[in-house]
Amino acid sequence: MAILGQNKTIVDQFLGEPEMGSILLNAPASYKESASRYRVGNYNATVGFFNEIARYLAVEKISGLHFTAGDVRGILCMVAPWAEWTANWSDGLSPAAEKEKPAADAKTDPSSGVIGTSGEVLYFSDVQRDAAKNIVAEYLAWHRSTKGYVFIYQPALAGQPPVCPDETELDKRFPST
Repeated sequence: MAILGQNKTIVDQFLGEPEMGSILLNAPASYKESASRYRVGNYNATVGFFNEIARYLAVEKISGLHFTAGDVRGILCMVAPWAEWTANWSDGLSPAAEKEKPAADAKTDPSSGVIGTSGEVLYFSDVQRDAAKNIVAEYLAWHRSTKGYVFIYQPALAGQPPVCPDETELDKRFPST
């Protein structure tokens, strides 16, 4: 089940008993931003709500260790199946940059285990479509290899305010690994 786009009652049923969480985006008061924190295995998951609808998810690894590819996949699957996500390195958005990447190893290949160690950012996107191929939801995410968190958000939702996170500001809120 996708957590984002759901109301707080459904998120609580899915993730369990919440604790008080800290809001992460400091959205305008009219958005009615609130947050709940959940313990999910070896992670703390902060779900951000705008008008009581889940719009972002920040998952922090409690151990403080680097995220593995499996960690990131599992977290992304809280929103959409892994097979639906597309990944791009911060320097690999263009075909030219992709050709210049070194051969896959544990520091550059998200499928090989540990995801980087020198500040690389891996960006993810997922588009959900209905039977008529109309876009019904879009999710965006990132993970910086030197930070112990993954951030996922739903930038647009009909009848709701937009989500516009500042990656640099969010990086300041989470410790380096």
